[in-house]
Amino acid sequence: MLCTVLLDWVDTKVAGFDSLMNHYRTLEQEFGFPVLPEQDDLIRLIAHFAIENNQTEIEKIIPFLLQHYPEGQASLKEIKQYLFQEGLSTAAKRIKI
Repeated sequence: MLCTVLLDWVDTKVAGFDSLMNHYRTLEQEFGFPVLPEQDDLIRLIAHFAIENNQTEIEKIIPFLLQHYPEGQASLKEIKQYLFQEGLSTAAKRIKI
């Protein structure tokens, strides 16, 4: 059961920003208070979509990250630098900050 739940969660995240936000809207309705994705999850998704060459998803996540997380800009710089260091310069260049 736990494995299925974890796989569903991973599928939700990599399905894209809209699916991810639908998940959090459902949580908000269920619990009655605002719920946001973890900043680190968003950064990982940006890296994932940069590697997968999915610019559309990157361009949806970055503005949300910058709007809701004060450290968002610094985190974007860090992940971009990390991708460069790991030899993924093409992916790093897809992250426009």
